[in-house]
Amino acid sequence: MLSNYFKTALRSLARHPIYAILNIAGLSLGIAFALLIGIFCWSELRVNRQLRRADRQYILSSDWKDPNMGYPLATLGPLPKALRENYPGLVANFYRFDGVWAVVSAGEKHFREGLQIGDSSLLPMYGFSLIQGDAATALSEPGNVRATTRSSSAAW
Repeated sequence: MLSNYFKTALRSLARHPIYAILNIAGLSLGIAFALLIGIFCWSELRVNRQLRRADRQYILSSDWKDPNMGYPLATLGPLPKALRENYPGLVANFYRFDGVWAVVSAGEKHFREGLQIGDSSLLPMYGFSLIQGDAATALSEPGNVRATTRSSSAAW
């Protein structure tokens, strides 16, 4: 029975090659785009899944009365600390970051890079794993993070 389907398909390809090519190309493009949409949806559903207690992580946002005061994701600096001090049963920890720009140099090459300045609560709170070093002491003091280069034989 299966061989009859193949014979019919080959005869159709031989009789109408342009029509067959258009059908095969359309089917291939449809399958490719369906796979791309599926991969995109899968990756969006996996965002923040690797974070420790992701269901209990929250972002504070502000509703500014004057729109020129700041953007919605920004809050006043002392707010997270005050929440932890006033509601210790509700707020276990907080992490506040400040985005800055810095010039990073490697030999004769210079790059302007966006950096996030953070503190020692980042790694334990989110549960990030380190390739090298100790998460408990990595950000405990200024200058504890050192840039290292990997050799070309290292596995990525």
